[in-house]
Amino acid sequence: MSKKIVFFLAALFILFVASGCSIIHTITGNVGEMEEYLVDTAEITNEYNHLKDKVEQLIETNVPADTVTETVIIPTLERLISQSQEYGENISNEELKEIHQLYTQTYEVELHAEKEWLIDLDDHTYNERIIEVVQMDEDYRNKIEELGKKWGMEIDWDLL
Repeated sequence: MSKKIVFFLAALFILFVASGCSIIHTITGNVGEMEEYLVDTAEITNEYNHLKDKVEQLIETNVPADTVTETVIIPTLERLISQSQEYGENISNEELKEIHQLYTQTYEVELHAEKEWLIDLDDHTYNERIIEVVQMDEDYRNKIEELGKKWGMEIDWDLL
């Protein structure tokens, strides 16, 4: 065989393998499961973002921070954690399920920080916990994006 034919066949094989990986993940349902997962967890995340907006509004109207924490933040976070845990139980893909646990843990750490703050009103410790929450959220996003790339899809957070 000539070098051109060998080169063409090698390029064709590489192209087939690369496109085949994406097709395999689509056929096995990974892409569909990821898309469904992102839409479903976006609902929980949107509720969380709505909570943050509501808290900001309440603080601006001079509602005491401890009252807001006790009556709004803690009950909402508990509900979001419950929803996230329940959703996680129905994830069939183990890789996605593991990453989702980090998603839930992020809310759990924030809930713990809010409860600790309510008990001792220590802003320094609270701020450290919130920084931990932000880092956990960043880790979650990186891991879910890596899994998405592995499955042949790109996650556009702005569309969620």
